[in-house]
Parts: sequence; C-alpha cells; structure tokens
Amino acid sequence: MMMLLLSGATPLAALSCDACDVNASLTGFTCRDPALPLELCPVGRYCTTATFDDGIPCQEATITDNYPRLYCEEGSKSYSVCPGGYICPNTTTKIQCAAGTFCAQGTNSTFECLSEWFQSAESRCPAGSSKEPARYDSVVITILAIVILVLVVESIVWCAGKFQEKQRERAELLHLEIKDMSFNIGKATVLSRLKAEFYQGELCGLMGESGSGKTTLLNVLGGRALYGKIQGRVNLNRRRYEPERIKLGFVPQAYLIFKELTVWENLWYAARHRVSLKTATTEAINELVMTVVELLGLTEVAHVVCDKNIGTHRLSGGQLRRVGIGIELVALPTVLLLDEPTSALDAVNTQLIMQVLQSLAARGVLVVASLHQPRFTVYELLDRLLVLRAGELIYAGQRSYTLDYLDMLGFVPAPHENPADFFIEVAL
Repeated sequence: MMMLLLSGATPLAALSCDACDVNASLTGFTCRDPALPLELCPVGRYCTTATFDDGIPCQEATITDNYPRLYCEEGSKSYSVCPGGYICPNTTTKIQCAAGTFCAQGTNSTFECLSEWFQSAESRCPAGSSKEPARYDSVVITILAIVILVLVVESIVWCAGKFQEKQRERAELLHLEIKDMSFNIGKATVLSRLKAEFYQGELCGLMGESGSGKTTLLNVLGGRALYGKIQGRVNLNRRRYEPERIKLGFVPQAYLIFKELTVWENLWYAARHRVSLKTATTEAINELVMTVVELLGLTEVAHVVCDKNIGTHRLSGGQLRRVGIGIELVALPTVLLLDEPTSALDAVNTQLIMQVLQSLAARGVLVVASLHQPRFTVYELLDRLLVLRAGELIYAGQRSYTLDYLDMLGFVPAPHENPADFFIEVAL
C-alpha cells in the first residue's frame, strides 16, 4: 500500500480513522470505513476535513462567473474549476484538448485554432492548449497596411506638391536664360560664351552681320543643333531647358507649306496633326484655325490656293510667310523661334509680320526672331535685343538701353541714322 505522508508527521497509513476526531488538519481525506486507514477524498468530491463520509460533491459548490465546469480530482481539499487545456463533461472526468484546438478554463467546449501563413494549427496549438497564441500574420498584415498607408500618403503629398509646382510654373512668366553657352562644330567655335535672357511677353530680336551665329543660336534653342556640341547651360524658369518637352514653334527661313492646298487647308491640316485629339474636336480645330487666320490678317485669302500657278488669285510673299508662321501657331506654342521672318519682303509686309509677332508676344508667347538690318519702325517694335559678332556677344538687354550702352563705350551714331544699321557697323 502506498504510504501517505503528512509533512513532518507519522505516515498516514499508520493512522486509524480515530485520528479524524483529534486532527482537524487532515484535509482531502475520508474515513469511510473505521476499520481501515485514512483514504484520499474520491474523484468528483472534495473534503475540507477528514470526515467519516465520501466528502462534498463538486456540483454542490456555489460559484459565480456563469457557473463554469468543475472538476475535483482525487484528494481534493476544495472544489476547483476545470483547468485550461481540458474539457470536463462532469466533475469526475477530465479530457485533454486535441492538437489544433484549445480549451479555456472552466469550459466543456473546444475551439478551433486557426493556422497562419507560416505555421499550422497543430503547431500553434499543441495538445492541452488553454488559449490561442497571438496571430503573427495579423501583425504582419497590420504592419503591411501601415506601410502601404504611409506610401499612399507620401504619394498623395508628392503628387500634390508636383501639382502645386506645375500650377506655379503655369502662373510664372517664362524666363529663358543662357549661361556661358558655347557651340562648337569639331574644332571650330561658332558661338562663344553667350549670356542672355528672354522673357515671356517680349518680342526679342537677334541681330548681327551674316555669319554672326544668329541661325545657329536659333537652332540651339530649337533643339536642332545636333551637328555640334553645346557647352554651358540654357535654363527655362531656373530648370534645364529641354526643347522637346515644351510647346515650341520653329519657323525656318525657308518656310514649308503645301502649295496645292489653300491657306485654310494648310493651317487646318497642321492643326489636325499637331493638336491633341483627346482635347480638340473638329469644331475646336476649326475655331483655332479661324482665330489664327484672323490674327495673321489672312481672312480675305483664306481659301486661295498657295501655288501662284493655280487659280486667278495669287498670294504675295508676305502672305505666304504669314502662312508659314500660322502653321506653327496652330500648335499653340509657348516659345516661337523665327529665322529672318522678314527676309526678302517689302516694307509693308515686313511691318505686318512684325506687328503680328508683337501681337503674339502680347498674348503671352515668348517670341525670338533673327533680323537682318530691319527698318527703324521695325526696330522700334522690339522689346529686347541681342547683337552678335562672329559668334560673340556685343549686347544683350532691353532695346531701349542699347544706344546708351554703346554711347558709354564711345560709339555714337550719326544724326537720324537707323540704329539697326549702326549696330552692324559697330559689329564689323
């Protein structure tokens, strides 16, 4: 028989049931048979003292918390709740929860343990589990959600900043700046360390003798100088100037038009292929062409064929030059470059062309045109002037300050002399 010991006392097996009368500390035992030694309180009961009966049934215990399941193992001194990790169908039975499930304390039900991305339900909840461990996948999902939220917020802030920057750029006047720019073809220097500024809303003129570099400078600004190497910087609103990324119009000296088409058809065809079809309907293109025709003063000849050998009506050289300008205008450029737009024209047509360019500048287009010894009335229409000599800069600034600047250097024109002619003489 197993020897039952009370700490620091005589073995209980040596005690008879008479000890129940004299030793009240013998809890968890019973004396059901006076002829036998003390016994452990049976399963499903608890014994607060060594009594002469089978103890108190577990179900007679009064507890709160919605009366959870009770279980009294052998030798219980008091009632106890069914331990976690087990289910207790009754007060005498305790069954361990299977792997993949968990059983809360005091319940008679099992709950399924959920699996995670990297861990099965059985490994998360081994047999005898009393609760489900924390879900790490939910933590990972939460972290990912926070990261995505941060990225989305940063993207929104970045897009808002870009939008505001674009809005500021649109509200800001165009400022084209040339900084120490040189242009070389092989070992030959065509333009040398130029410094100049051009502003939106101004009509800017390039002047100089033949071969001074006027056309080369226009080709550089128009992104057409692929035949040489550019040094220095050209900035647009303090950023690197990239002609291909802005609305740029370029009118070469040898303008290109379809002679078989009328004035209107030339402009309409150009607009049809250069204006975005996503934003322009046929009606919008027609209205745009009409506006350009009126601006260029070509309303009366709008339906005249450009070929002088077709039809009875013929276009003058100035009208054909304006058609060439109009082909660029229908693309709605913000920067318009023109290479000698008044070349080989009489005084009247020259004046008309320059008045059109002045009107464009007043409408917000940055206009830069090369001119070869213009008349005084044409010179007076310019807002800004840049004078070149053999690829080097003589003057760059407001047209109204040009004579004062040359006077400081000791160059004084003769009375009533055309300033444009005087500049060429100085350059030579």
